[in-house]
Amino acid sequence: MAAFPLFQLPLLAMENVLCIMNTHQLILLSLVSSRAKRAVTNFYRLKPIISVYLEINFEPSMSAFTKNEQWKFVWTGDIIGIGYKEEGGQRGVSYELRNYSTNPIRQLMQAYDYVKGVLRWEIQEIDFELRPCSTQNKSFTDWLRSQQDSIPNMDIRSDKEGFEDDVKYLLNNTIITDLMNLYISHYKDDFQVDIPTIIRFIGIDDSKFINFEELLRLKNRCICLDQSILTARDINRFLKSWMACESHLELETLEIDHSGSEAMDVIMDLPHEETMDPNFIEAFNKKFHTGVEKWFNVKRSDGKVATVGYEPSFHENRFYMVTH
Repeated sequence: MAAFPLFQLPLLAMENVLCIMNTHQLILLSLVSSRAKRAVTNFYRLKPIISVYLEINFEPSMSAFTKNEQWKFVWTGDIIGIGYKEEGGQRGVSYELRNYSTNPIRQLMQAYDYVKGVLRWEIQEIDFELRPCSTQNKSFTDWLRSQQDSIPNMDIRSDKEGFEDDVKYLLNNTIITDLMNLYISHYKDDFQVDIPTIIRFIGIDDSKFINFEELLRLKNRCICLDQSILTARDINRFLKSWMACESHLELETLEIDHSGSEAMDVIMDLPHEETMDPNFIEAFNKKFHTGVEKWFNVKRSDGKVATVGYEPSFHENRFYMVTH
């Protein structure tokens, strides 16, 4: 068999050819032979790690981002939806390749297993929609744990009933380091879940299961609770706990809905001072995009200061806090 023409070129010339190939072309080239795979692997050895975004849903996908292009590989059970498209944009060219599969999630996992070792891909973010089948959810969690020690960012979604054990299994077996959002509903009345403290930011879209005691157990640096059952009195108790250095010593931001008609006078029934200091207000507005018009500083017993604000509306009341 004649030698593949690419490998008859001098090393520098071969690397110049590889430089002009896009991500998909390099993957296809690596599949030609073991020598081709080694060539592509060596080519990527000194290049930066490529960040990958996984979407786990009824049409799972993985997206890889480089300086001038984005590739999205989708697996679908709908044969009509397969194909290829290309779009230009300000951030470069975006490509999407849709593949037919009778088992899309397994196909995605197998594809990532391969390209991870060849192109130095690393999972940066996952959008995980829990499947109706608990076995599938646990299988993906186990696979994920085998890929890398930790995941920076993850969104977890479910609009079905009976997901509680899957969420607990996922959080007990996955280390999420930076950001996690829970978009969950239809949970049981007694639902509780331990949120790992290593996660910097935790956002909970439907946080009705978070009562005051659960709030005190959240030790994350940034906390955002939507659709909360907490009251203005609860937030007042939380602030007093923080001011006394009894909880949340590492807190950076807090954003929370609260129920009831009580206003800021209930929340701020504690030592405070209204502030118009531009430095505090600027720090507040960098963290939150709100209609807050009054800002208050509260001081912790060790001297640390937090700026808080309150935004009433027809549908909900919202409290904001940022520490300095």
